Amino acid sequence: MSDLLDPGLVRLPQLSEGWQADGVEWTTRRVRFQITSPAGDAGAATLTRCVGGPLPDAYPVASHDLELTLAMPAGRSQALGVLARGALAADPKCRRVVVAVPADDGDARTDAVDAGLRSVVVVDLPDASGASSWELMVLEPEWVTKVDIHLDKVPGT
Repeated sequence: MSDLLDPGLVRLPQLSEGWQADGVEWTTRRVRFQITSPAGDAGAATLTRCVGGPLPDAYPVASHDLELTLAMPAGRSQALGVLARGALAADPKCRRVVVAVPADDGDARTDAVDAGLRSVVVVDLPDASGASSWELMVLEPEWVTKVDIHLDKVPGT
């Protein structure tokens, strides 16, 4: 089957020196694991193919796009950066790592921005209470964000 239609298992992120991933559990479209920082801060992380969750109803996802969720009381910003960059390094075809933060949670937004993610859109996604607003923060590789500065120049003129 084409890699575009079935990108395969989600790969474990390539972690920076001193970071550890334990208790790894894979399913077809997700990997869950415990993350520990060099300082000993611990949390739980999940990387999920965006096509398998609620995000395709909110923005145009690609087959290799990943959603990152992280429950980590201390060191969250640093962990988000390490995990998002590590996910891009582990899957060179991934064009976007998405972190959905509650639209009214300034601290979560600050953590994502400090980790190197940028805001792209606020969307309403279904949840147990019906729907709630989420700000989609993303980290993209350079090949996605690279812009041709000669867009207004016609070749041969």
